[in-house]
Amino acid sequence: MFKIKNDELRRRYKERLSNARQTLLDQRRRVSSTGQNAPAPAQTDNIKHEILTKMQIDASVDLHETLDPDYLVQIMNEISEELRQEENLLLAEQEAYLNNQEIRQTMIAEATVCCPICLSHPLRQNKQVIFCACGMRIDCQVDHTTLQGFGESLNDCVNLHKYVLHW
Repeated sequence: MFKIKNDELRRRYKERLSNARQTLLDQRRRVSSTGQNAPAPAQTDNIKHEILTKMQIDASVDLHETLDPDYLVQIMNEISEELRQEENLLLAEQEAYLNNQEIRQTMIAEATVCCPICLSHPLRQNKQVIFCACGMRIDCQVDHTTLQGFGESLNDCVNLHKYVLHW
């Protein structure tokens, strides 16, 4: 008996819900058809017709009149200028990369230790502190590590890492 009443309540609830949704949709449709929030169908038809006529007029214009040689030259000049700017940007990036590579090569040739954080500045040692221009600092007071010993340990770790990755 309880189940029958429960099913009947569900059915009534669904009917009321669908009726409420329908009335809400009808209200929204009436608001949009009156033109308060959205244009009326006749108004949208007028707008569509105006846009269509403008498109037809634009399509009927002779292309030779709009594409005069001076305009084409101007477009070509703008394109070539943009290409020059892009090429200069790429050349500047390549030059910066080559300078960075030269710095790394000189560090390797001079047996200096490259910073493992920024990879561009050499490490320096002042008493028991190894530091870099990027702000990295290592206190070696307890370990009594020198810069050369730290560089060798760092190279060993890098080589071990490369070896493990290739397995």
